[in-house]
Amino acid sequence: MTDLPIVLRFDDVSVRHSGSHVDAIHGCSLEMKEGEHVALLGLNGSGKTSLLMAAAGLLPHEGTIDVDGIRLENSSLAEVRRRIGFLFSTPEDQLLFPRVLDDVAFSLTTQGRKEGEAREESERMLEAMGVGALANAAPYELSFGQKMRVALSGALVHKPRLLLLDEPSGALDPPGKRALAALFAAHPSAMLIATHDLVFAERCCDRFILLEAGKVVRDTVQIGEITL
Repeated sequence: MTDLPIVLRFDDVSVRHSGSHVDAIHGCSLEMKEGEHVALLGLNGSGKTSLLMAAAGLLPHEGTIDVDGIRLENSSLAEVRRRIGFLFSTPEDQLLFPRVLDDVAFSLTTQGRKEGEAREESERMLEAMGVGALANAAPYELSFGQKMRVALSGALVHKPRLLLLDEPSGALDPPGKRALAALFAAHPSAMLIATHDLVFAERCCDRFILLEAGKVVRDTVQIGEITL
């Protein structure tokens, strides 16, 4: 792992939401390597979502963020986002089209892929995620678990170097959590998974970062060292 390329680096990063007098993230420094699966742990309000959104260029930040060797700046934002797959904690926030297949294909067509090619790749991804039969369904017809798999298909289809996943197991039942953890554990992309579910994190991650009040207070490969 030590010789693998770094896909995410935070160097003294702070994030403050508009109108707030307190940093949501304060002085955060961390690195992730290619293929590493990292759980970002912490209670609600600890800054997990803010950190993910800063890494995706969705929140302004101080300090420096590098994604796959590219400095995250306004001029590089489009290139950075081509290398990232992002999953919101509420999948409805990223299901924007009237048909599932169009939602999944969107990230490919915005990168210049031909419509037919994007559709075929998206169909294969939906099949791999176990929701191929829903390609022509409307998102509002789906269960939460189905919406999550469709949203994840959209995040994965362009083969990102880095996945940023916000509470992906939050509303799933125990069998759904186990299935999703198995899917993540076998996936080759680097993942930063924000969660407060220690059991889920242990099933799919090999490193654990604990946030408290916007600060990294522990970074370990032993989940037993962490309590929430």
